[in-house]
Amino acid sequence: MGDDKRWLKVGVPVTALLIAAIGLLYTSGLLGPFGKTGYIERADAACAKHRPALAALGPEPRNAGPGAFYAHMQRVVAVMRAAHRDWGRVKIPPSIASSVRDAYASTDTAIRLYEHSVEEAGRGDLAKADSSLQDANKQGHLAFTKSRTAGLNVCPAGF
Repeated sequence: MGDDKRWLKVGVPVTALLIAAIGLLYTSGLLGPFGKTGYIERADAACAKHRPALAALGPEPRNAGPGAFYAHMQRVVAVMRAAHRDWGRVKIPPSIASSVRDAYASTDTAIRLYEHSVEEAGRGDLAKADSSLQDANKQGHLAFTKSRTAGLNVCPAGF
């Protein structure tokens, strides 16, 4: 009986403190469906739904000549842009907004560079297309790194 009274004196306040801490973590955006974990699940799902389309395009036809390569890149970039748009529709919790927005902006820059590369190839300027492609690859690597640092496992799609 003495142990029961001790539990009431210690256990109830500790339990109340734990419940309050969990509530605070939930409302701060660190836990729950609108927290970091929930965001990562939803964002990665948005990007992952584009994986089959990317896989269906097959490998880069580097040995087929510049025309075939850049035609393939045009289709890849269209899927990357769609995945990026879907990723952008996922609401970001305040607790990770800065790192996610940074990764998202880097991804957008990389996609724009890929698009520019395809446009230059379409105009027949393969030197500019290749230069833009090099820049896009560097920016894509940066976007990938920033996305992993933010906790994402799938986004950005296509990198």
